[in-house]
Amino acid sequence: MEKENQKRNSSNQQISSSQAVGASRQQKNRGRYGRQVSRGSDRPVQTNQPNLALPANQPLMMTAYHSHGPKRIVLKQDAPKQSNPRSGGRGKRDRGRRGPLELVKSRHNISTRSDYVGAKVFSPQRAKLKMISLGGMGIMNKNLMVYEYEDPNLPDGGDIIIIDCGMGFPDAEMYGIDYLIPDVSYLKDRIKKIRGILITHGHEDHIGALPHILPELGMVPIFATKLTAGLIERKFSEYNLLRSFKVSVFEPEETLRLGVFRIEPFRMAHSVPQNVGYGIHTPYGLVLHVADFKIDLTPADNWATDTEKIKDLCNKAGGALLLGLDSTRIDEKGFSISSKDIDEGFNEAFSTAHGRIIIAAFSSQIARMQQIFEYAQKYGRKVAIAGRSMQNNVDVAFNMGFLKAPPDLIVNLRELNKYKDENLVIIGTGSQAQNRSALMRMSIGEHNQVELKTSDTVIVSASPIPGNEDSVYRMLDDLMRLGPRVIYNKIMQVHATGHGFYGEIEQIFNLVRPKYFAPIHGDFHHLVENRDMALKNGLRSDHIFLFEDGEVLEIDENGARMANYRVPVGSLMVDGLGVGDIGNIVLRDRQAMAQEGLFMVIVTVDRNTGNPLTSPDIISRGFVYMRESNELINGARNEVKKVLANFQQVWTPEWKKEIKEVLKEHIGDYLYKNTKRRPMVIPVVIEV
Repeated sequence: MEKENQKRNSSNQQISSSQAVGASRQQKNRGRYGRQVSRGSDRPVQTNQPNLALPANQPLMMTAYHSHGPKRIVLKQDAPKQSNPRSGGRGKRDRGRRGPLELVKSRHNISTRSDYVGAKVFSPQRAKLKMISLGGMGIMNKNLMVYEYEDPNLPDGGDIIIIDCGMGFPDAEMYGIDYLIPDVSYLKDRIKKIRGILITHGHEDHIGALPHILPELGMVPIFATKLTAGLIERKFSEYNLLRSFKVSVFEPEETLRLGVFRIEPFRMAHSVPQNVGYGIHTPYGLVLHVADFKIDLTPADNWATDTEKIKDLCNKAGGALLLGLDSTRIDEKGFSISSKDIDEGFNEAFSTAHGRIIIAAFSSQIARMQQIFEYAQKYGRKVAIAGRSMQNNVDVAFNMGFLKAPPDLIVNLRELNKYKDENLVIIGTGSQAQNRSALMRMSIGEHNQVELKTSDTVIVSASPIPGNEDSVYRMLDDLMRLGPRVIYNKIMQVHATGHGFYGEIEQIFNLVRPKYFAPIHGDFHHLVENRDMALKNGLRSDHIFLFEDGEVLEIDENGARMANYRVPVGSLMVDGLGVGDIGNIVLRDRQAMAQEGLFMVIVTVDRNTGNPLTSPDIISRGFVYMRESNELINGARNEVKKVLANFQQVWTPEWKKEIKEVLKEHIGDYLYKNTKRRPMVIPVVIEV
């Protein structure tokens, strides 16, 4: 070991005099590429990867952490007073165990050899950096962004990192669909390139697709902050995936190295704690990925947006090459209110409530729950949790120390009758009128434990997600019809959005002043307004890239441009346990049944002759009430008999298949002629 150190100390002189030694070390680098990090030496080194070299004054990175597998590495800076990161992985014995997540230390050594930094391990003249959205661009939710460095000189042809892996809400016409997930066909063809999935925060539109997509991609490492990792692992436990996948936990002060990418996270305020953005150092420059965020100077969870680190990242990199910036609330002028500003609204609602207080919020709004707990204590009320996802997230937050309350504050929802109404608070899901959520079931009188009373106060502590407005307001109407007092944001300040308004988005843009700009996260009109903001602030139009899912932004030594091709994208529909097995045909049938109803014709015929043995049976569902439509039903029976009579003359072994098609068309035309409606016609032919 001492001899090896002596060789390393004298390597600078040997490199300058021996090309053979340099070539040998270069070859070693290629073999270890993606797993080595070095601190730059005092001697200037010629290199094609300026963004991969560490500043001379940066503390040496000596410790690596990973979840499992040789390429899963988190590099810990030697920063003072920083607690060790913890890995969220749990083995078979630990399934269901409560308590802090465990750290897995890497078996891979981190190099301290300065010559590794100067080695040529890629050729920029032939390489491309790509930014590809597989979800979340042009249509809200279902967020999944891909950053790909494509270089034929690298192992596997390059490296890919993924940021977020979320679910989306189905459209109103998608009957029976629970939610949508991105189509990752593009990634499945490039599995060997994937170095990791980086998660910004724990909202469902950023983590909800993980249980479905990870099995498709193999043993891909996941990186997240502590609370986000806990929420992901709870989700994995529901799908029996804890033994297969683990989450590596990092602190925002740490640096991650995944292939050619060196990633520095930074704090961003949001409506869920421990949200981060990412500074991604690439061979072509610094890329900043800023997803959901707001600039909150007094956040309820004390997790403020770290503008100083963003500024420092840009300064050290000599400016930002590319900024991807959230567009969700760009159409709201000014600045959003602080999460602390809703204290006044909650205080008024609690002080004037005479009966139970029922609060609906997002299940991931941990800081909001803490505020509610504090007001419940102040006004002498107990708290019950309604909704499975809400209960799961509360358990995770309590176990990890993000929620704090006296042990006797939380009571069982099934034991509400033990307490007076004026001493109760119920927190539940349903702020977006989700089907089968707690508040939705209360609004239609179908909740097993909670029946609304006129003395109740219902608080909806959320704003409707774009596209959900109609459903939310219909639910509010149903609540009001039942008699309780209903409070929502337009009546009283009981919600603070987690997304920055125009002023905050503009502030981040001007802080970064990127060379290139790509609006992200939002419907298309949000992306357009974000583009206009950048134009207003002086960025050239040819340096702004407005693109949607499937389109590719490419960067090389000649600059940035939109590629002249697209990658496959789409949505897979999740219905119960089925993923992607519901296609357009099934969806169209569901739409037809929902809109026009079902009309079934059942015919029993002789197997040999095709002659009808009984009068046709008719079943109508969602089309007409049969007892009041005798004339129409009898007419349909007669039409069926006519069709059968005509077909008896040309009976063949293929008769059954042909007669079903003719019956479907003929009865469909008959029903439309008499009702101007087209129900789904299903002919059933029974051979005896």
